[in-house]
Amino acid sequence: MASRGEVKRRNKDSELDCRALKLSTCKIKKVGIGGPLINFGGNLVGMNFYDGHEETPFLPRSKVVDVLKKKIGLALSSERGLNQPEEIQGGWKENRWPVPTPYWYHGVLEVDRWILPDVHGMNLQ
Repeated sequence: MASRGEVKRRNKDSELDCRALKLSTCKIKKVGIGGPLINFGGNLVGMNFYDGHEETPFLPRSKVVDVLKKKIGLALSSERGLNQPEEIQGGWKENRWPVPTPYWYHGVLEVDRWILPDVHGMNLQ
């Protein structure tokens, strides 16, 4: 769910103990934790958190990138000069959701070819 807002100064009475957090006036629900905060240009600003207050705390993009680099060892594709799927969990994974392979289907063509239709007409004896 999208909502509109702007970045504000950090409030010191937040329950979340992280100095790097900033605030936005975008209202999210608890299910939005970990979701992206994106500006009107489509660029990632940060990762949303939830603390039940009017403002939404978020971790800035620079901090998210630092964690990915230091803890996971994952370099951004823009830094490597590549735009391709990442190697994850020791093997090559296709860059797609785990869905079945697409196939053609049309209900009119679904006919059992072994059933003979009833033919109305004369029967020879």
